[in-house]
Amino acid sequence: MWLAPLVGALTSPLGFSLLLLGLAWLLRQRRPQLAWGLVLGTLGVLYALATPWLAYQLQQVQELGQPISAAQLQQVDAIVVLGGGRRFAAADEGGEDTVSDSQLVRLRHAAVLARQSGKPVLVSGGSPEGGVSEAVLMRQSLQRDFAVPVRWEEPRSHNTAENARFSAEILQAAGMRRIALVTHSWHMPRALRSFNQYGLEVIPAPTGQSAPPFLLPQSLLPSAQALWSSSQVCREAVGNLAYQLFHWY
Repeated sequence: MWLAPLVGALTSPLGFSLLLLGLAWLLRQRRPQLAWGLVLGTLGVLYALATPWLAYQLQQVQELGQPISAAQLQQVDAIVVLGGGRRFAAADEGGEDTVSDSQLVRLRHAAVLARQSGKPVLVSGGSPEGGVSEAVLMRQSLQRDFAVPVRWEEPRSHNTAENARFSAEILQAAGMRRIALVTHSWHMPRALRSFNQYGLEVIPAPTGQSAPPFLLPQSLLPSAQALWSSSQVCREAVGNLAYQLFHWY
């Protein structure tokens, strides 16, 4: 349970940069030129990944952003929306856990599709940290905030591969074969690959597509949001590799 977050942290731009800077510190006396090269190279790459221009280019390579069409939506048996995190002990929710801002983007899109089509909704997300599952929080939000009913909950999964496995069990038992899959566009390639492994016909219904950055030179100014976007792309690249090698992550 702890391995995936650890791998994700160490392979993120910030985590990997800290590893390289630590290596530079160890080499500072024996190989000072190499140590300085590592420091300057690490800072240069970190700066580049924090620019909106590069973050957008990376997202364009990674994401699957074509929206689902009205005709495609009418062909599906169900809508599946994947978990995307939570806010712990949210003060504005009376100290209770609630869905994250990122998750709300997915839920809103799923609600729009459900209203347009009348198709039943499955929410998928477990609770790696313990407590109430993301599926329960997603159901509560869809029903309370969007007035959209949820037919099925999948509360056991801890990663994308398990989202697919456990959701497929529920859907196939209910006779559902073709689904609209809702997740962020940068997460869609890995999610699509996972769900296709379990005999479902999957139509992507991505949301949260990247937008072009500001014009130069503003797009070369580093920002926390751009670094987060680049980190998501790196995380997905590691996840795709782990899934291809081990069917995990």
